[in-house]
Amino acid sequence: MKTTKRTSNREKALNTAEHLFLTKGFLFTSMDEIVAESKVSKTSIVLEGSIRKRTEADRVAEELENISVAKLLEALMRRG
Repeated sequence: MKTTKRTSNREKALNTAEHLFLTKGFLFTSMDEIVAESKVSKTSIVLEGSIRKRTEADRVAEELENISVAKLLEALMRRG
């Protein structure tokens, strides 16, 4: 007996999104279009990651997340 691998909703949505991004362009493709064409419910689609490149400011903010604003301002004022 041969079993076939069933395509997951995630794979369907990603494949549909990829197709729409390539044919229509990223900025012109909406989530509603992806849902309609893939026939996957919107609640099944989970966005992961970010298309925005991580900046130096993001890295610095991450390092400073446990420091209070008051202590940070004090340190900046001491630098002159």
